[in-house]
Amino acid sequence: MVTKTKKLDAKLYLKELQKCVSDGKSTVMLPLNLHEIYDSEIWKEWTTPAGRRYKSFLAAITAPQPHGAGIGQHHDWISALQAWHLCTGRKKVREELLKAACKEAKPIAAHGGAREQGSNSTLKDRGAEYLLGRLKRDHPEIVARLASGELTSIRRAAIKAGIIKVPSDRDRCPIQRIKMYWKRANPKQRKEFLAWLKTAESKVNAN
Repeated sequence: MVTKTKKLDAKLYLKELQKCVSDGKSTVMLPLNLHEIYDSEIWKEWTTPAGRRYKSFLAAITAPQPHGAGIGQHHDWISALQAWHLCTGRKKVREELLKAACKEAKPIAAHGGAREQGSNSTLKDRGAEYLLGRLKRDHPEIVARLASGELTSIRRAAIKAGIIKVPSDRDRCPIQRIKMYWKRANPKQRKEFLAWLKTAESKVNAN
């Protein structure tokens, strides 16, 4: 973990992050490395090929290797979207990665197919990539809101665009509603409901 009293080795951190990005087997350490690099601001010590300091964390981690971390640099390396998934719980890092994911996403074809995935993709990645592709094709204004940080959830953005339909409570069948509210009920409420099932009222029109 990062310690504020210890001088961090900027080059070593960059090398470790580059390895995580280029080697799919190193993804376990990727979230921690990105968090420590963001939190310590050690990325400010990395330099571009021209010898200038990077202006932002996002620019540093998406810049091509060997000067940057190379996220999304090659087809089979970790993409910004995959890194976004891996960094669950790292709120600030995820916000930055989502901006990069919006930039790297490509509009899906008219028939609905998503672009080809790298070998280390997961079904979850593909679902999010499909949503970003649909948004980029049909709702670029919403992608712009994701990229700016105004929206921070791909799913909520898709709901807002109408790509994902969320049924209202009145649209659910009675059984769905009963199951849903049973899960939400506390022990006292469940006990009360079970007692009600034994009453004559519950058996009206039961057949």
